[in-house]
Amino acid sequence: MEVLVTRCAGLDVHKKTVVACALVGAADAVVEPEVATFGTMTADLERLAGWLAERGVADVVMEATGVYWKPVHNVLERHGGFRLVVLDDGRGGAVMGGTGTGLAGLARRAAALDGTLEVVSPPGGPTAVTLTLPRED
Repeated sequence: MEVLVTRCAGLDVHKKTVVACALVGAADAVVEPEVATFGTMTADLERLAGWLAERGVADVVMEATGVYWKPVHNVLERHGGFRLVVLDDGRGGAVMGGTGTGLAGLARRAAALDGTLEVVSPPGGPTAVTLTLPRED
């Protein structure tokens, strides 16, 4: 398998916990996953952001049910330099247009921070929303 990212993490987001798994290492190295569990209160999510930063992780994928991903996204967004990919198991068909506070609002906020938002949502699903924000210097 070709290695595309040498510092990445996956987040499994639940109502009361976020389980993070980081993989860090050279493309030709055998990498051991590092797993940590965090609470979902703001202070816990700040510790999660620090944990990711300590490992130099800028590429993060997240799996969540319902709206539990939102607080995680909000805290990581403030830290900058992250690429979040949110996948759902829905029926697809999400669109970026409109003036609502959903994807269009997220796209406006990303642009205000010199970031980007990409939505891939084929009919039948799943939908993948990728938010990329620059790293703060």
